[in-house]
Amino acid sequence: MSDRRVPGESQPGGGSGVARAVAAVRDAADALTGLGAGELPDAVLSELLVELDAELTRLQAGRVAMLGVWDARVAWAADGARTAAGWVAARTEQARGAVASELRVARGLRAMPVTEAAFRSGKLGFPKVRLLADVAKDLPEAYAAHEALLVEQVQTVRVDQVPLLLAKWRALVDVAGEADRAARDHAARSLHCSQTFQGAWRVDGNLTAEAGEILRNALDRRARELYRAEKAEADATGTKVASSAAQRRHDALLELLLQATAAGDDGSGVNVPAITAIVDVTRLAAAESGEIVGETATGTAVSAHTARRWCCDAGISRVVTGPASTPIDLGLTARLPSPAQRRALAARDRGCTFPGCDRPPGWTNAHHLVHWIDGGPTDLSNMTLLCSFHHHRVHEGGYRLRRDEHGELHCTRPDGTRLTVSKGPAPPHLDWNSAA
Repeated sequence: MSDRRVPGESQPGGGSGVARAVAAVRDAADALTGLGAGELPDAVLSELLVELDAELTRLQAGRVAMLGVWDARVAWAADGARTAAGWVAARTEQARGAVASELRVARGLRAMPVTEAAFRSGKLGFPKVRLLADVAKDLPEAYAAHEALLVEQVQTVRVDQVPLLLAKWRALVDVAGEADRAARDHAARSLHCSQTFQGAWRVDGNLTAEAGEILRNALDRRARELYRAEKAEADATGTKVASSAAQRRHDALLELLLQATAAGDDGSGVNVPAITAIVDVTRLAAAESGEIVGETATGTAVSAHTARRWCCDAGISRVVTGPASTPIDLGLTARLPSPAQRRALAARDRGCTFPGCDRPPGWTNAHHLVHWIDGGPTDLSNMTLLCSFHHHRVHEGGYRLRRDEHGELHCTRPDGTRLTVSKGPAPPHLDWNSAA
């Protein structure tokens, strides 16, 4: 047991009750840290984790209550501190933001007796209590009238579901306020895209409830599809899925943007990157994969492998330059491949042809097996459909695709070994004559 001094032992007004409480907490901490969790069966660990959560919640409730009393007395000002949160953060292992959150809850709980009782009993954890305190601060009279019902309902849902439950309650009890909030959200809508000095981009902003839900649902659907494709590849190779959920959301957003900016005049729905890049074709033909061969219209450097991927299925315009790279002639845009070829590719490939991928034709690019910059023709035998994710894998990830003399597509990993998956992305074509 720790031999640190117990608060109240040598202070006026301190009592044996304080000493016993602190000693009990220390004994519990000693018992828990010395338990040897590695020796416990899984079932015991599972049960223990649930029971401990309730008890830790009760401990935090007691701490928040004491913090509230201490804050109400402005005891922190005696040491010259500017704020209560700053005083605690300077003397404990707590972050200032976490302490400030507890202080807001402590102040709110003074007018929330039912919520405080549920907190003290361990029935409501601090994250839920914090959300309830926020809504009680905004609508004190309505909350007081419905506190018992809200506390009961909040206990039945997960923490991540509480904001939605409270939003529905807000809409029912504060119709005018809901309209005002919607107007404020609309007025505060924003989206910022800023480029870093390394060329990457950062995106942040405030979305309205409608826009946020639409975006989240769309990203979740696409991200799940990306995961399934990557999982099929990982299962075939005996590896683990390499991408994180955040990375898959990034890739999902890219695919949504690619579809939105697709060349839709011919109805093919094929993704075409909405990027303007200036690349020297002669230099591109002789460049190594990582060599810089041009730049985008905004000045971002473009490497050879990225330029080759973009050029697989993009509008290419000739620009003849004179001295000092001054444009002196602009040619018409050439479309690679033609709309008829895209339709033929969709009918033949049925979607992304990378082993294990199930992306439909509308989410794919027409990839040149032998790039046209290297003399590869723009015909069906030299093209195949690849989704954005696998297009990156082929151009920048070291994977290789080739078609044999029988028309079968072969994929090899960066180490040269062949990648195969038992199931293809589309069902086989049926011979209706023989079937009849």
